[in-house]
Amino acid sequence: MKDIIKKILNEEYKKMINIPDSTVLSYYNNSLTIIDIDTDQVLGFIGLSEDKNGTYYFPMIAAEKGYGPTILEAALMYSYPKGLMVSRDGDIREGAFELWKKMYLRDDILKETLPLTHERFNFAIVTGDDDDIYDNEFDKLSEFEYYTEEGYKNDIMIYNTKMMMVPSEEYDRLLNLSVLLDHKGIYEQGRDYFSMRYND
Repeated sequence: MKDIIKKILNEEYKKMINIPDSTVLSYYNNSLTIIDIDTDQVLGFIGLSEDKNGTYYFPMIAAEKGYGPTILEAALMYSYPKGLMVSRDGDIREGAFELWKKMYLRDDILKETLPLTHERFNFAIVTGDDDDIYDNEFDKLSEFEYYTEEGYKNDIMIYNTKMMMVPSEEYDRLLNLSVLLDHKGIYEQGRDYFSMRYND
């Protein structure tokens, strides 16, 4: 199964290398937008937030077919070396989390899974609630064991993993192509695109 997923991902990433010359990557306000400047079409958007320790989270992601892996990969490079995680409230669409799980399988992505005792380690991907308070570590371990028995261990561990990528030449090239553009305007287009896709 893992080999099949890797083969699919390789095909998706070949598309990234062959993206049109009119496509650029813009960043503004901790958000990244892939846009075709010839057609003014947003191809992907990811909104990031940053905590006090510098770790990034993505509460917003939307993309045209084939560009989901590309925008998420760009965010993993943007967040290097601090790392990127799924929002701690567990509010992520199933398709986006499936993409996150595929990224987890890649050998070229740096990963760091939070220890169970870390204050940011939670079960929100299963419960939808990030406000759980535990009287002691034993209570948290007991809950983890319960979800493990229910078959959620893999999702919980991936959800609590910080990932990042070393920026590539392609990433730098796409950023350099956008230096003279109106990044605030592109960001607003990206936000509108996300809102439209999220409310579909």
